[in-house]
Amino acid sequence: MRLRLPGLLAPVMAGQIAVNAPAAAPAERVQALYLQGRYVEALRVYERLGRRRSGGLEALLDAGALSEEMGRPAAAAGFYDRALRLSRTAEILDAAGWGWFRAGRQDRAKPYFEESLRSGDDVEALLGMGRICSREGRWRAAVSFFKQALRFKPRWAVAFYDLGKAYEGLGEPRLAIAFYAKAVGADAYFSEGREALARAYLRAGSGLLGAAQLRELLRLEPTSLTHQAFDKARIAPLLSSLMRGPRRFPRVPAFVRNAMIRAGTPEEHGTLRIGLGADSGGRPARLRYVAVGATTDYEVTTRRGGAPLAVGRPREPCQIALRRVGRKRLLVVRVGSRPNLFLRKRVFLRPRGSGLMLWASKLSALSAASQGLLPGTIEIRPLPVGNFFELVNIVDLSNYVTAVTAAEMPIDAPIESLKVQAILARSYALFLKGRSRRHAAAGFDLCDSPHCQVYGGLGPWAFRAGRAVAATRGLVILHGARPAAVVYSADCGGVTEGGGDVPGWSRSLPWPSIVDAVAKPPRPRSPWKLKRWLESWPDSYCGPAYGIAPSHYRWVRVISRRSLQRRLSKRWRLGAIQGIRVLRRSGSGRVQALLLVGSRRRIVVDAEMQIRTLGGAGRLRSSFFRVEPEYGAGGLERFVFTGGGWGHGAGVCQSGAIGRAKAGAGFRSILKAYLGKVAIGRLRI
Repeated sequence: MRLRLPGLLAPVMAGQIAVNAPAAAPAERVQALYLQGRYVEALRVYERLGRRRSGGLEALLDAGALSEEMGRPAAAAGFYDRALRLSRTAEILDAAGWGWFRAGRQDRAKPYFEESLRSGDDVEALLGMGRICSREGRWRAAVSFFKQALRFKPRWAVAFYDLGKAYEGLGEPRLAIAFYAKAVGADAYFSEGREALARAYLRAGSGLLGAAQLRELLRLEPTSLTHQAFDKARIAPLLSSLMRGPRRFPRVPAFVRNAMIRAGTPEEHGTLRIGLGADSGGRPARLRYVAVGATTDYEVTTRRGGAPLAVGRPREPCQIALRRVGRKRLLVVRVGSRPNLFLRKRVFLRPRGSGLMLWASKLSALSAASQGLLPGTIEIRPLPVGNFFELVNIVDLSNYVTAVTAAEMPIDAPIESLKVQAILARSYALFLKGRSRRHAAAGFDLCDSPHCQVYGGLGPWAFRAGRAVAATRGLVILHGARPAAVVYSADCGGVTEGGGDVPGWSRSLPWPSIVDAVAKPPRPRSPWKLKRWLESWPDSYCGPAYGIAPSHYRWVRVISRRSLQRRLSKRWRLGAIQGIRVLRRSGSGRVQALLLVGSRRRIVVDAEMQIRTLGGAGRLRSSFFRVEPEYGAGGLERFVFTGGGWGHGAGVCQSGAIGRAKAGAGFRSILKAYLGKVAIGRLRI
């Protein structure tokens, strides 16, 4: 993120920068202007092209879609009106209707939706009519339209959300709760639906259920300010009661232990050191207290391989706290109910046999095994400054790859896609340890968060992941005869990002940008094609046609002006939020820079993770989106983000790997489809 003065941004917003490129065909030139965020110049070209007899329709549609991105919905509707004189299709009628609706003119939007519906059921027109009826307070008619729309988009979270609001307007709280629950069931990160569900539960007198939804919201969005809008005196004790875990220590099924033993054949490069409880920036949890347990007997030592100072029994907790006594900092270690041990240096806890370790920041939560069952040793490391310590899991490569494969990929995925994930996890782990060394100064090799790779230990899913790890034992992706910086994301939305196109990443990453669709259509490089791409469901390997969750492939976020303003003002002191503009896109269509316009200042956000967390952690699944303002009687009401995919989109698309495996591809062809002409080598074991 970089701060800019408004004066420096004026030429960009006014389109006064000349094109520093050789003369090119008008279509190619205007596409370049669009991707560079030079919208005013691009709009002038589209307007000029729109007056031609040939190609005028496409130019007018591009002008309309571009006007939407510029925050001018009424101007967009005007361009769509002109396009309708050339071709009166349902998709253009819908675009014009939504343009007028988002401009706050539902009276002008309604005829377009009605005309579109006269030619047959159209989901966008049905949703538009439902929203118009909701604004007018005709709740029963709104319910009818939303239900019809859900026949065509049965897993569309925003339609469930709108239907829940309509039932609330009718005074039917039980049905409202049911459809809000379906909204969050269709998309767990649809925070607007979860907040509405929490409020509906509280209004209905179900305080504990409401608090559970609020807790889940805070888990998905740790920095969320939503909880401030709730009655703290009422919610706090409910949240506290939910944090108490069950008292019974979990039993580990035998097949989980067996999977660990089979997958745990040591590979070269010895062990890995994993920082535990890391945040999105890769910083491990800073703790003053921790409870640790094991599924077998375990030893407490001050040196790896040293003689045990104490031996804990299965399901007997070891509590560790950091205390300051005078000028000394001491680790107070208590195994079960035995006397305390006072130690000045780091402490190691290692299980005997094939045991698994687990940890929690509260003794009562230890029995829930919420942090996963960890193979290997747990190290407690006091930090150099302050009364805190960190946890590091020392684990062999095979067990680490097994755990990452299980955490990063659905365990019921085809075995060839699990093999892909195992090779990616092994290659990236060795790259981070041996070449990147991003965490070396902090005393560990990798963290357990998506900042490196998701590592949650072993569980009931470990057996199948272990098979994939064993089948690919020693295989890695090489770049320059060394393990490569292979990257992957959950879902590319149908188009992968080039390796050097992610803001803040090295441009030396060689991974190509590909269209992950079966029929290989042209990539969406113009405003109208991008709009249609993100609002439709192209037949891609990473789409629902191959069993992928719809919310991973396409999603919508509806964030109120007040909610977004509260968050952005706390972070950057923008004042009243007035608009959001895309300043630059990559060749795949992903946002590379955003302009936030406030009453006090303007700020450019150009870091990929900051763009994705604009509305809160987890709100925007990717930077592959369009954003449009929506106006009502009182002015700017909310922002609508329409997006595709989940994650940065570069490298291997995990959902696409599943789709390709279901289509019969093997792991080698899947890797080469996403990574180009890569070398797959075998480590010396």
